[in-house]
Amino acid sequence: MDELKAEELFFLQILLSLHYHSQLLSACSCGQDSHLRKVACTKCLQAELLCPRCWLDKHRTMPTHWALIWNAKDGFFEKHDFCRVMKNTSVALGHYGEWCPDGDMARTFTLVDSNGIHATAIKFCRCKTVDGQRGTPEFQQLLHAGIFPGSIKDPKTGYTLGLLEYYRQERNQGKGSAYNFMSHLTRSSDIYTNFLAITRFHQHLDILMQRGHAHGLDVPLPGEVDRPYSNRPIGYLGMQCVACPERGVNMPMIVSVPKYLR
Repeated sequence: MDELKAEELFFLQILLSLHYHSQLLSACSCGQDSHLRKVACTKCLQAELLCPRCWLDKHRTMPTHWALIWNAKDGFFEKHDFCRVMKNTSVALGHYGEWCPDGDMARTFTLVDSNGIHATAIKFCRCKTVDGQRGTPEFQQLLHAGIFPGSIKDPKTGYTLGLLEYYRQERNQGKGSAYNFMSHLTRSSDIYTNFLAITRFHQHLDILMQRGHAHGLDVPLPGEVDRPYSNRPIGYLGMQCVACPERGVNMPMIVSVPKYLR
């Protein structure tokens, strides 16, 4: 603590300097004369000030980063969502952040991440699939992008997988409620009910993967008549002790034990 206290002045100077950008309103590195540096990022480390177009190009796969846009009228950096950096901007799916050439118009979407709730817009991919459909189902596109959909049909709300994992750890370690967690993200609890249902379903899927059911645990192996774990009920999700003897797992299915040991 004494070492930190001795450098207190430098800590204050550097922390205060992080709120100032010496590149403000200078020409952007893209080379366009009319593109001035006026957009900063709240989450990127060592991020330089960029023009709106360059900032969007850099963050097209990171749409939950808040943008700090210079407000020349009032003289401060104003916090905005990804889609408010420039007009007609949206989060594009299916092409690694690039717009789909056959996509429809973007629609409003509520995207929730650990840094808050984003009132954004999403443009889904409509490229034809092998069966002639205009794009894969929307909830599947969201999942492929790392966003857990709030519904199957016409999803309008989504939660990043990072947020759900963060909440799982917070629930297990801190024993906090979903309501308090949502209150931490925002003072509004409009999506609390949907978030509660999604976290329960996500937990169920996580258990299925951890218990092996996502890998066909209940299906007999090729050439086998019975399931590999015939002593477990189908769909069993309980925890198994790895040290306890279990037939077919850590001991043979048929064991010859002397009577005096039974």
